[in-house]
Amino acid sequence: MVGTTSIPIRIASAGSRIRYFVEALLAIILLTIPSWTRAGVKTAASTGFNDVAATVSSAKDGDTVVLPAGTTSWTSTLTIKKAITLLGAGVGQTIIKDDLLTKNAHLISITTSAGKCYRLTGLEFQPGTRTTVFTSGMISVTGNSTSFRIDNCKFDILNNVPYFYFAGAVCGVVDHCTFIRGASQGGGCFKFYHDAWDKKKWGDGSWANPVDWGGPNAIYIEDCTFTNVLTSATRGISDAHGGARWVFRHNTCTNIKVEVNHGTESTGRMRGGRSVEIYDNTFTCTLPVSNLFNQRSGTGVCFNNISTGYSHTAWYTATNYRDDGYYSFNRYPGWQGANGLSGWDINDTTGGPNHDGVYLTGTASGGSGTGILNVSGANWTPNQWKSYVVRNTDAGYTDGNGVTWSDYFATIASNTTDTITVDAGAFKILSFNPGDHFEIRKVIQALDTIGASTGDLLSGGKPSPTNLHQTMEPIYCWNNTVDGVPATVIGTTSNVVEGVNYINGTAKPGYTPYVYPHPLVTGVPSPPKTLKPAAPKSQGRRQNVR
Repeated sequence: MVGTTSIPIRIASAGSRIRYFVEALLAIILLTIPSWTRAGVKTAASTGFNDVAATVSSAKDGDTVVLPAGTTSWTSTLTIKKAITLLGAGVGQTIIKDDLLTKNAHLISITTSAGKCYRLTGLEFQPGTRTTVFTSGMISVTGNSTSFRIDNCKFDILNNVPYFYFAGAVCGVVDHCTFIRGASQGGGCFKFYHDAWDKKKWGDGSWANPVDWGGPNAIYIEDCTFTNVLTSATRGISDAHGGARWVFRHNTCTNIKVEVNHGTESTGRMRGGRSVEIYDNTFTCTLPVSNLFNQRSGTGVCFNNISTGYSHTAWYTATNYRDDGYYSFNRYPGWQGANGLSGWDINDTTGGPNHDGVYLTGTASGGSGTGILNVSGANWTPNQWKSYVVRNTDAGYTDGNGVTWSDYFATIASNTTDTITVDAGAFKILSFNPGDHFEIRKVIQALDTIGASTGDLLSGGKPSPTNLHQTMEPIYCWNNTVDGVPATVIGTTSNVVEGVNYINGTAKPGYTPYVYPHPLVTGVPSPPKTLKPAAPKSQGRRQNVR
């Protein structure tokens, strides 16, 4: 319930008109703070770090800590472990410059607890004098609260990316904020992890629990403005790892792309992103043609988005790097690629003439180090091997760390009567030379692939390969346009196919979006997370059986 009583706030400033303006603004903002968070108001003596840190230290759960108008530079991390509201005088009034001295530190670190509410509002963040770009995230929000809100703030070409780092099991909303990206930054505005969901590490808990479609159990980004001022290339908004669940809705974006998530392939033990809901956004691109969305694991919905200036043929790309020999597979913990032999996947182990999972073996008659395998006199039916896996059982390759991998494979993109062309691969193209030996296998469903959903709970820091019995829950994409024509998902690896991994032109059955605006915006705390039973063990939905 939103309170209606006025709260007087005394702020020292240069003139009475400025003081009156700031006091009036703060009174208005405070009226939007729910009564359940307003135990008391404490005003920092200045925007200086020491004054703010001392006021935060003296606050208790439910208090509002007020920062007056002013511009200041912070060189240390403000640590917040209490359920408080940090309230500035507004964008353009309370300005914090990031001059952190310690690399890999956060400017603000918020550690949350379940059942408590946290808020950051009315602040502007600018770069300081430091030119080195830090990559740890300027503001960190971790823990277990389902009721954090960050609103009415501005983040202006900062030298600490991502701007926000979310981890643990936090859920809440970022709303009515302005984000400006610039040339110095390679990361996104947000990095999402749900790596402690259900108190399980690495995102395993999130992957073992069903998606809460249209529910509060996610991080919501809504009613924000994103602008990239770089004139030569688009910049990213986001990246997601560790079973992350997030929603992007009612935002306005210019020269921006959305890196939906990482997959289970490139961040060590960490699992890929779990789910995303993207709807009712407007995207405009005036730079060289670019794809808008790129997803590498899990499921989602995408609808009612209007975009102009983006690629028509790669508007929303869906890629499973495990299908194409991603270079880091055999590093810790050893996810391995989807080569038809990995125990992480559902493989066709009884196919082929000898019922051992090997459909064909042979020797290359040509190839000359390209991604094309030549086999003289093969007499294949065109595309009979599309989406199967071919392994070069002779050759290996050496990566940038000087490690040579003996398992060299890729998914087959197409074939003629005597040639096989493999997917290009994200980092290394499988190649053949005359005399190389090969074999062809089939993967039915890859671990954490596009459209993969709830499965068995995995645990342990370096688990042995085991089939997690994942169900399939395709990405649904409908009612989106690019330059006025329908925009769709396209699989960019041959084992990610329409009708199985993603579905275009059809609304997700039974799906209803979450209430808008988010209840935290209107002053209602989110309910605690309710975990649902994991899916029963099954072999999942058979995929790409030909």
